[in-house]
Amino acid sequence: MAVNINRIAPAHTTKTDLYLGEMIKFEELSEKSQDKASEALLYALQAEMDSNRIIDKVRAKALASAIGDGFIALEIEESEKNASKDSGKNNKNFGFANS
Repeated sequence: MAVNINRIAPAHTTKTDLYLGEMIKFEELSEKSQDKASEALLYALQAEMDSNRIIDKVRAKALASAIGDGFIALEIEESEKNASKDSGKNNKNFGFANS
């Protein structure tokens, strides 16, 4: 069974916006993250289909939202780690006072 996944811009902000404090939407993710999230959704929908022989529209939307929120959180976390690594490179004393 083939499932086509259309990337549609959300009409509202996600739950991720609320608890991470940063406004980011699915379409703002890197292309790689969008592709991996789409793959994850495909597998989740396939598992749902194999398990229940039907995919409820509400369940499909909930899966899509949860997967999207997860990838958004991962990408934000990764960018924060990279930012903290970059700021540490400029500090030559590594947090110790100059002697």
